[in-house]
Formats: sequence, structure tokens, C-alpha cells
Amino acid sequence: VSLASSTLGLAGQVVHTETTEVILLSDSIMGFGIQLQGGVFATETLSSPPLIGYLDPDSPAERCGILQIGDRILSINGIPTEDSTLEETNQLLRDSSITSKVSLEIEFDVAESVIPSSGTFHVKLPKKPGVELGITISSPSSRKPGDALIISDIKKGSVAHRTGTLELGDKLLAIDNIRLDNCSMEDAVQILQQCEELVKLKIRKDEDNSDEQELSGSIIYTVELKRYGGPLGITISGTEEPFDPIVISSLTKGGLAERTGAIHIGDRILAINCNSLKGKPLSEAIHLLQMAGESVTLKIKKQGELASPKQPSVSGHLSDVMLSDVEDEAGLGGLGGQAESQKLGKLSDLYSTTIPSVDSAVESWDGSAIDTTFNTQ
Repeated sequence: VSLASSTLGLAGQVVHTETTEVILLSDSIMGFGIQLQGGVFATETLSSPPLIGYLDPDSPAERCGILQIGDRILSINGIPTEDSTLEETNQLLRDSSITSKVSLEIEFDVAESVIPSSGTFHVKLPKKPGVELGITISSPSSRKPGDALIISDIKKGSVAHRTGTLELGDKLLAIDNIRLDNCSMEDAVQILQQCEELVKLKIRKDEDNSDEQELSGSIIYTVELKRYGGPLGITISGTEEPFDPIVISSLTKGGLAERTGAIHIGDRILAINCNSLKGKPLSEAIHLLQMAGESVTLKIKKQGELASPKQPSVSGHLSDVMLSDVEDEAGLGGLGGQAESQKLGKLSDLYSTTIPSVDSAVESWDGSAIDTTFNTQ
């Protein structure tokens, strides 16, 4: 992701630019449906990337939900548009229509929205028929009647992304004034699809979901651990529910993490080596730690008060990657005394099986076990 410094957009709004790749499949009648503009003459060398001047209605370019008029085309099928003419870039598009597929790298504007870390907001999104807004809604497995649905994914470059307001983990309370507290996920998706022209979303942001240091009394900082071939000395706990917190559940006495004095039981991990854990399950955090190498940087959120982990009623699958380097019986139990109640036996028996359902589906992973490849103990 390229994040340039903030600039003023066309409407005088403060924006920053981002880039993304879009792959379009040609329509046999209208092709891709993109018209480019740039420069005065089609044969002059462009001093800046060509712009999308027009999108044909109901064309592949419009239906993808990412491209918008005014977006800059940085490359076509990996060939940079810089220092070429408009005629040459149009020729690249025409050549692509022969194979019916084109890959575009675009630069677009995202609004710089100043939003508090908690509160209820209304967000208005323009919608065209047949074009998705770019948000994915999910229902936590622990959802009870009256609980909100969650925005679990936002498509990069979509209308929803460009507002700069919506974030993963936001609670979706209403669509066009239709309350969702007793709606199923399927009903909510259907309501979204039936919306026309302008969709009004009512969302709630919780302090809990914010990475920022706001009024929550939490402190956020980064710790770098250099393992020099040894174990990190941490056990992390969480669930496969994407928005449940991932926390430090125990520290090896005298281990690397404990010796820093900066990491404590109950600390929440927000990111591993600059990879945010927002919306990520425990298995993804484990994978990032396994791939981290000699230097591991943890972004830690120290709560004002230690919240107990959420306890959804169903447990998810353990992915193979989570088990790849872990020794048998490597501390894969729950928090506290739960390891006893969840006699898992050898990990080799667990491949492609679901963890037995118990009162709590909080799992944990012991960092010392995977380091046997680095360190013979």
C-alpha cells in the first residue's frame, strides 16, 4: 500500500492516496468499459498518469465496484503508463481485450476522516444498481438476539473504503433506518442489495476495537524481541472468532519476553511485525509468529483494566499451519485450568479435526514449542 502525504482532493476535502490492483474480464459486447483521458493530444508524452474519464454503465469496469472516474491508471498488465502517450495506453487496453483480461494498477483518493474511537455514526454511501458497496457483514458465533452484526471485511478501493470512516470490527446497527438487532446476516445482506442510490448505514465503534490511544485509559507501545535462536517465552490466547482479542496468557519465567519488563499477562497484541491483528483469528497470529524470524516486534495494548476473554459457545478449526512446528502437547489448552478440562492428547491426532466443544473456545499457543527448530534444548 502506498500512502502518500495528505492532499486536497477535487472537492476540497483532505485525502490521501492509495494504490490497488484490479483485474477485469472483458464483456463480449462492450469490452472493459473504460475510457481514459490525459494530455491535450493523444500522441504527446503524458506528464502524469492517464485518468479514468468515463465508465460505461453496467460494464465490467463499473460492476467491479472499485474503479471510479478520476482514478489514475499507473500500469496496465504491469507496463507503467508513465512517459507513454494516451494512444499507447489505449493500445494496451485494446491488446488486452483480445485475451479478454486486463490487470490495472490504480491510484485513488481516500478521505481523511477524523473519527473518535467510539460512538455511533451515520455513513452515507452512493450505490449504483449491480455494484457492490464493498463491505462484508458477519455474525459472531456467540451472537445473541439484540447483538449487532459486524463489518468483517472492506474491499480495497470500494466506495466503503474511500469514505475513510468505516473500519473492520465496526458494529452495523441499521441500514436505511431498518434496525438490524433482530435481523439475521442473510436478511441484512438482502436489505443492502435492495438499497438504491444512497445507502445510509448506522454504525457503532467500540473503544475495544480501536488501535488508537484515546480516552480508554489504555497505553499502546511497541516491543522488539531479538531471539538469537532462542524461544520468545510467551503463550498467546484467543479464539477463531476474528474480532476476539488475542492476549498474552503466560510468560516463561526468566524467558526473553519476561526479561524485557514490558510484556505482562493480559496484554493485548495489536500487531506482529507491523501486521495488524484486527479482524484476524488466533491461527493467523500464530502463523505470523512462526514466520517472524529472529526479530519479533509486538504492538501491545495495555488495558486500564484486564478484561476477561470473550467465550463463544462454538470452537473453530485449528489450521495445519498452527501445528506445523509445535511439539506434542505443546501448551495448546485454554486459559487457567481449562487445559485440564480439554484433554487434547497428542497434536498428531488433531489434524483436520475440530477442537472438542467445551464451555469456552479460547485456545492458547505456547511460543517456546515452535522454537525447537532454532534451539536444541
